[in-house]
Amino acid sequence: MNERLRLTAHAWKRLSQRNLTLSDLLMAIKHGQRIHRAHACFYFLGLRNLPSGASSDLHRLVGTTVVVENNEIVTAYRNKRASSKIRRKAKRYHGFPIAVQRALQDGARVAMAARA
Repeated sequence: MNERLRLTAHAWKRLSQRNLTLSDLLMAIKHGQRIHRAHACFYFLGLRNLPSGASSDLHRLVGTTVVVENNEIVTAYRNKRASSKIRRKAKRYHGFPIAVQRALQDGARVAMAARA
């Protein structure tokens, strides 16, 4: 994966709440299973995805899931059964993608500023 990823403010907040580091995220993205669902890409790091001979420190990352949409890391969490839950999600997202939501919000802010 050669593209650059940005972290959203929500992702930074969740990383600190869930005791995850940037290197943990990179490990999950590099070695994890990639699943495309609901207009996002989920990287799930399962026990089988850990490199052979992984230290016990890396075993704490089992179940780490990173959600990426439009080259932005949206959130990250730990759930050892997340892979099956992700697979049950709809393949198509029926709402607005995050980029469209932000554009709409920015447009509303501009309109409100113009009125003032």
